[in-house]
Amino acid sequence: MTEYQNFIAVASKLIEYDPDTKWIFSYIVDGLTNHGFSTKMSETYATLAIGEEFFNPSESDFTSYISCSLSAFPQLSPEGHAALLEVTRKYVHNYYHPQVDTQ
Repeated sequence: MTEYQNFIAVASKLIEYDPDTKWIFSYIVDGLTNHGFSTKMSETYATLAIGEEFFNPSESDFTSYISCSLSAFPQLSPEGHAALLEVTRKYVHNYYHPQVDTQ
């Protein structure tokens, strides 16, 4: 198993067993598929963002995971991959680190 596959497997286990993580995963996947992304692509990017949030891989490791995703979904441009990752990261980050309005 490659490091990428191991990362995805571990993050997938977290998603499977943690109700909050399962909820945000489903929310992201449903939103992306409703906007025309494939289920597999949506699940992959949601898993990457959740894994990054919980396991904090090194920048070089995470970059290699993104490269694996680029090759797994060649139909999407590099800019599209970057935008998809940015959106999934934003939703995961905002879910686990909500901004509280103090006014």
